[in-house]
Amino acid sequence: MNETEKKLLQGARECLIKEGHRRTTIKRIAEYAGVNHGLVHHYFGSKEGLLLALLEQTQQGAITRFFDENQLPQTSSASQENALKQFLEFTRSHAAGESLMLEFLAMSAESSVIAEKLRKVIHSRRQLFQKMFGVSEGEATLLISLVLGTFIQSQIDPEIPVDALLERFASLFTVIQHPK
Repeated sequence: MNETEKKLLQGARECLIKEGHRRTTIKRIAEYAGVNHGLVHHYFGSKEGLLLALLEQTQQGAITRFFDENQLPQTSSASQENALKQFLEFTRSHAAGESLMLEFLAMSAESSVIAEKLRKVIHSRRQLFQKMFGVSEGEATLLISLVLGTFIQSQIDPEIPVDALLERFASLFTVIQHPK
């Protein structure tokens, strides 16, 4: 990936987070990137192509950053709970990534191509959670739903105590996995 592509991806990221998907245009992305708007078509074919590349980069970047910052869990339930706490802390500290994911969720209602890519991203996360936390597909889906739901609510009501809720998820999830 060359410098112009990196600038365009970063410009798209910043524009989506700051402006929202409805105000994100090729021209606005190019302004954020500091390049000519024609380069979006040259490198990505369209705005949608650029956004698909950004979604892929965001997904891969989040996974890479998480594993760079944390060790994989062992198979014990205590280490899986610790890994879950690490994941939730990582999610909280990288909230901009979740804000970006919420923009992609909104766009998926208007673009079947974005919706399909997002389905693949969520499926990939579900598989990763199954391996990382030793949970079923349903439990991994529940975890994703809890995290996304919390971030959606926090966008609507900034008074939502995201940190406290994410902390409680680890305890709740442990109870779900290992009922007494």
